[in-house]
Amino acid sequence: MRRERNGRRSRYILCMGGTLRHPAAASVPVRGVLELFTPHAGER
Repeated sequence: MRRERNGRRSRYILCMGGTLRHPAAASVPVRGVLELFTPHAGER
């Protein structure tokens, strides 16, 4: 995740190709976690 500041507002951007930071989950890609919690186009 990357944070950009614009005045008093912050904008957070997910790096989909990155991995989680916790050592126990360091091999888990961010994209894989998000796919678990978001509906797929054919399942709506």
